[in-house]
Amino acid sequence: MKEAHCHYCRKLILGVNVLEDYPDVVIFYAHTTCHRRDERTCADCNNPLQPPESMHIGPHGHVCEGCRMYYDADLNPLARIL
Repeated sequence: MKEAHCHYCRKLILGVNVLEDYPDVVIFYAHTTCHRRDERTCADCNNPLQPPESMHIGPHGHVCEGCRMYYDADLNPLARIL
């Protein structure tokens, strides 16, 4: 049984198909609930993410104004802004 991680929440997904005959093909896996949710929302509180310039912290990534989490450009959580 193969495993992969959800493209949105990064949690483990078991029992996925991997195309070993096509090594140059990348497949993104996602939980159905994660895929239905807008990918530009905070994974913790589902608030819309804002550009970091709105909080004066730089040009890259996204910031959640609700829980003040800072995400990189790939929506990986980096730090909570105090």
